[in-house]
Amino acid sequence: MTKIAIFASGSGSNFESIMTEIEAGRLSHIEVTALYTDQVSAYCIERARKF
Repeated sequence: MTKIAIFASGSGSNFESIMTEIEAGRLSHIEVTALYTDQVSAYCIERARKF
């Protein structure tokens, strides 16, 4: 299992795509262990709550 952290400062669409692929089993060897953002109100935080 490869553990990764994701850095985002905007909407988090790439984060959501990665998480969707993990859940679908196409990236089953990846585990996201953290999401970091430099924006307090970045939408990526809302997207992360889904997962």
